[in-house]
Amino acid sequence: MSKLISSDKEYAAWVADLKHRFRSAQIKAAVKVNRELLIYYWQLGRDMVNMNIEERWGEGIMKTLSQDLKDAMPEENGFSKTNLYYIKKFYATYSQVVIKFPQVGGKIETPRSVQFLPQVGEKNQDISEMLFSIPWTHHKFILDKIKGDVQKGLFFVAKAMEGNWSRAVLLNHLDTDLYERTGNTVNNFDLYG
Repeated sequence: MSKLISSDKEYAAWVADLKHRFRSAQIKAAVKVNRELLIYYWQLGRDMVNMNIEERWGEGIMKTLSQDLKDAMPEENGFSKTNLYYIKKFYATYSQVVIKFPQVGGKIETPRSVQFLPQVGEKNQDISEMLFSIPWTHHKFILDKIKGDVQKGLFFVAKAMEGNWSRAVLLNHLDTDLYERTGNTVNNFDLYG
């Protein structure tokens, strides 16, 4: 620590503010990187589903695709055979409520038949904001637990986003009947929130 930082309160406050702004910028960058990665996974999942890759090239295609992607991009992670299955499942599960996926920066359109548009904060969140706002690992845990129940998946995606749930907190809630209980309990929380 410099003499100036210990003797000048204004300077020390400025350095503290710079540190805070830098950390904030790092978090924003990480969120943007996560969103772009999830959009890439969505598009890859869409390609796998639309191309019927297993029917077209056989059951071993995931292993082959995994190796080919690793060879093409050796510095990147996320292309294991298991992760490719999750990517396909991610798209297959949530594409049921998505009409079309626009270019980067656009919004996903959802059909009116979607029963559950979760409340997060003051307003209904659009599904694209929710789906691409939580970490990939969260999605994998949710996909394992929901057994294809899209509404239940959206519920946990929204709750994880709203509460900024860690992996451990998400896992704890996934192992309860929170989804089944929510909305069925008589309470007056909304009246006094």
